Amino acid sequence: MQPITELELEEILHHEKYKETRERYMERIVAEGYTIMTPDWNELLLDIDTEDDWRFFQKAVARLQEEYPQQVTWRAWPSKGGVPRRHALVTIPFPVDPSQRIAFQAVLGSDRVREMLSLFRCQQGDPVPTLLAEPAK
Repeated sequence: MQPITELELEEILHHEKYKETRERYMERIVAEGYTIMTPDWNELLLDIDTEDDWRFFQKAVARLQEEYPQQVTWRAWPSKGGVPRRHALVTIPFPVDPSQRIAFQAVLGSDRVREMLSLFRCQQGDPVPTLLAEPAK
């Protein structure tokens, strides 16, 4: 996972396909001191909202690890709302395009509404449909 650069942020904020609410969200979150994180070529970024989703994620990621033994790693941490809300980073042994990333995130238990909106953004040509806001370090 890498922090987004100021240049990338400017490109995203001014991309013609972004909806105003997305722009406002990104501007607000940066103003509040958060860093916008984007996935690398082989990373999935999940937003897990409930304990049920957390338990589902743990089972689903274990299945992914069975499919790719010793090649899938993950870590999770409380999101800004605190537990039960969590963010997770899953590293997989192959590249994924934005649509594939969104599909993997959804089937692993990420917030379904978030993933649906990300899919809409992807279909609208958004260059970075998946991101997470993390406290600046």
